[in-house]
Amino acid sequence: MSAIPADQQYRLMTGNADTIQAMGMMPALTSVWEKSHTESLEHQNVASKRGGELLSVSKFIRFLMQVLMLRGGAYLIILNVFTPGMMIAGTILLARALAPVEQTIGTWRQVVQAREAYGRLKDYLINPPPRSEVGDLPAPTGALFVRELSYQLQGMEKPILFNIACDVTPGMMLVLAGPSAAGKSTLAKLMTGVIPATRGHARLDGADLFQWSREEVGQYIGYLPQSPALFLGTIAENIARMQPDRQDEVIEVAKLVGIHELILKLPNGYDTPVGFSDLGLSGGQLQMIALARALFGSPQLIVLDEPTTYLDANSKQMLANVLKQLKEQGKTVVVVTHQPEIIHSADRVLMLRDGVTFLYGPTEKVLEALNKNQQQNKSE
Repeated sequence: MSAIPADQQYRLMTGNADTIQAMGMMPALTSVWEKSHTESLEHQNVASKRGGELLSVSKFIRFLMQVLMLRGGAYLIILNVFTPGMMIAGTILLARALAPVEQTIGTWRQVVQAREAYGRLKDYLINPPPRSEVGDLPAPTGALFVRELSYQLQGMEKPILFNIACDVTPGMMLVLAGPSAAGKSTLAKLMTGVIPATRGHARLDGADLFQWSREEVGQYIGYLPQSPALFLGTIAENIARMQPDRQDEVIEVAKLVGIHELILKLPNGYDTPVGFSDLGLSGGQLQMIALARALFGSPQLIVLDEPTTYLDANSKQMLANVLKQLKEQGKTVVVVTHQPEIIHSADRVLMLRDGVTFLYGPTEKVLEALNKNQQQNKSE
């Protein structure tokens, strides 16, 4: 991997914390960050040395100017042009004028450190308390149980989600649907254990997802956020969740989602670097690479939040085929979508409105109830 600026990697990691937490990528990304951070420390040592040199030079110049002023003042006193009082006053004014420059140079590092410390303290106070993780558990079969699940932000009177309940068993696909701001994405995050529920729980094989060690459970979860992003590194490293030496698995999952040929056409194939610029990848291409990352390692629980947002018709059909294969493989699939093709292929539909369950059950019954409701609204 090419050298990655530590601050850029940090911003990407904090901006995509949901993806990292859901799929347990923290150890791999931490290793990448530590390597970049070590390089930045070396540069910082060089900067500190130069800063010290600059401070020494500034002090030397200040003292030199004071000596020269005293020398010039003494000479003018001898010529009866200056008085001793005028020379002393001039020396004091010069010292006062130069002192702020020297102090700024000497304390600049402390100013930067204080600003960074304030940011860390602010993040610590805003972020939720550390989760109390459960011990080692066997690999899950993928049975997802949601009971009395509610989520409310601090300071808000109305909860984002209230009293949600549903079941998804292995080999089954659940679609989360509903209007904007209904709470679908929040429910998807709760189902992966990224954020803690205010009340109730989401359990995978009986274990609370939020309290399960992310490094342990992450390998069993595939998560595609609503706005996916790639981390600084190569395409292969992004698909492999920043884990080295897994090229065969990377190619296999790339073929599964139909992007193998696309990647081979890029300048360096799977070794093409991506990150902030993403080399001009379209939204659909980026989303398919992020989908491959979600499916890497054959996770048992797969949660996809609006996976068709940037896809064209062919890619949507390819995604539908992938979802069908996942069900046949016995995976537990949850999809946030409004696409009729995906909804009709689902086993169950959970429709949300204003954070509560509007309709829930087998797909055919939910669609039938929804049609009846729409017809009643039209007749009224």
